[in-house]
Amino acid sequence: MSRFPRVYAESTIARMNKKLALPQETMSLLYDYFEAFANLYQLLPLKDAYKIISKQNKGLITIDEFIAFSEIARHENHFYYILAKDELYLDAPKEEPIDREIVHSSLVDVDYEYYYNMADHQAGKPLKILPKQELLKYKEEMYIADTPYVRAMMDFLRTRLKMSEEEINYTISDFILIITCDDKPFDAVSKMLDRKNILMTKSQLEDFIKLFTDLSNNTRMPQNRGFTPLELSANRGDQKVINSISFGPNITAALKSGEVDIEEYRKGILMSELSEKVKMDMLRQLSQIEGKNTTQKKVGRNDPCPCGSGKKYKKCCGK
Repeated sequence: MSRFPRVYAESTIARMNKKLALPQETMSLLYDYFEAFANLYQLLPLKDAYKIISKQNKGLITIDEFIAFSEIARHENHFYYILAKDELYLDAPKEEPIDREIVHSSLVDVDYEYYYNMADHQAGKPLKILPKQELLKYKEEMYIADTPYVRAMMDFLRTRLKMSEEEINYTISDFILIITCDDKPFDAVSKMLDRKNILMTKSQLEDFIKLFTDLSNNTRMPQNRGFTPLELSANRGDQKVINSISFGPNITAALKSGEVDIEEYRKGILMSELSEKVKMDMLRQLSQIEGKNTTQKKVGRNDPCPCGSGKKYKKCCGK
């Protein structure tokens, strides 16, 4: 595997800048774009980067000037790299400069497997191009778009969980990071809340699941090349849904000790608007906490549903 591009001395970078001779305002704008691309997409071919910049800034820069600028950025210290396939894959043929990619450092600093996974996730997906003003906001590493779903979650944290404004900002940032980086975001966020010793009532948990699902479905994802899951799935008619929830140790302890009434919790789950798969998963965990074995006997489709709803299994959790 090839090494990363060498970081040049300041004097060398200065000579390259002098030769390129672009106005400082143009250089600053290009750096802003590259930072936004790295944060929003994490992985973006230079060809796509040039198309976006050219479309949003008519006559700003020629293709040769763009390549020369990318060569400068490639040999500077940033939180992203500009890499060729032969620097990322064994035995890959040498590429032309315009065929390189902007790659967020998180994809390659620890393990190249993160890069390969991101490339697989993005393969075949269209590119979401935001308006210039909105796109450039992503140059800020922890930029969070002001959406109704973010505001709704912040209001829940403020009014239902009584968090301070500082706690809310940190928590929302953690949520977005989990949503964009974790394959099982709800399990990850449950563990995070448990570490913070945040125990929700059944009503709060039900509302939180809906809010977190909405937030997940409407957050721009690097894996989706800037699309939200809902935007990407709109044409297919499907939607990202949560099918399982794991109780953290604090909730489990509260249920076991009687601090939270397990029967009331069970009733709340049954009366909730959660999906049947989520209900079944939560009810099984409650039975395990009570010490009941829910897996010894296979449930027939015409048997009463073990969740306690009173319906036949085939009409309830066996759908």
